[in-house]
Amino acid sequence: MGVWRVGDRARAHSLKLPELRQSSLPFADEDVAGSPYAIADIRCHLRWAAMLHESISRKACRLWNQVILDFVPNHLGHDHPWIEQRPELFVHSRLKRPDTFRAETTKGPRWLAYGKDPYMGAWIDAVQLDYRNPATRRAMIEELNHVASLCDGVRCDMAMLVLNDVFAKTWQEFPSSFPPRLWNFWDRSNQAVRANFRPFCFWPKCIGGWRHACRISVLTSPMTSGSMITGREGRRRSSASSAPWLSEQFIARGHIFLENHDEPRVCVALSAPEHQGRCAGYSRSARNVLAPQGQLTGARQRLSVHLGRSAPGAWTTRSWLFMARSRAPSVQR
Repeated sequence: MGVWRVGDRARAHSLKLPELRQSSLPFADEDVAGSPYAIADIRCHLRWAAMLHESISRKACRLWNQVILDFVPNHLGHDHPWIEQRPELFVHSRLKRPDTFRAETTKGPRWLAYGKDPYMGAWIDAVQLDYRNPATRRAMIEELNHVASLCDGVRCDMAMLVLNDVFAKTWQEFPSSFPPRLWNFWDRSNQAVRANFRPFCFWPKCIGGWRHACRISVLTSPMTSGSMITGREGRRRSSASSAPWLSEQFIARGHIFLENHDEPRVCVALSAPEHQGRCAGYSRSARNVLAPQGQLTGARQRLSVHLGRSAPGAWTTRSWLFMARSRAPSVQR
């Protein structure tokens, strides 16, 4: 995560965040990199990213590992050139409405909607793509193909937001002139990427219910390597090994982790024995166990994704680095 370029507008927004100023982690303004979910150009890496990708790719080939890059399908940053050149790709209105902002475009002023989901509200550093528009879907499939050319798979942020029913419910107050779509974005994008890159894997990240993750796993099959379920879901249950709410198919193919970057750290929410029990339960059941940076060492401080380093002198890629412990489907439990 965090390999794509973030523009000046997104970074300026990050500098104003109260939560950043209240952080106990000392930092300077130059340490604020902006949100990795407010992408300015998916074709332009940060200066270090090309070298990082080349280095990891060589090492991955030797170790039989895979390079997984982030793909954000639902929204883009305010610095993206499509805002000025192709405003029809976004949810928009001719008049000002709640959770919109005025944008000057080549087709006249538009009120574009901030990115959002049904659970958290608007992200004011992001602009919402309109998946009811066939041109938007084609454009994002092209972007996904480009990302696929650089790696072995993608982590798909908030993948459930572009499912037809979820998108329609979220944006029902913004009527569309486009007819309802009979196919989901993940189905067609799967076919397009599969035609050019095989093998390839999808790691769709979902919140708001594991059923969304299972649906997307089916849509991206057989290329999917599993789906992720976020921390708030995992903390409600004692362990994955005894959880009836996870189907056998999901457990066999799933990537499960207990923490999410916008939630309190597990070591704050759980006691040490509970934390160890959850980790052990998931490691016995899931195909892959993903431990966000610092979880296994008991880290209690939540790091903002808007920062470019984790501590003084310790620069990171702004990604939540995951350690995957893979299991073959035949050796579950």
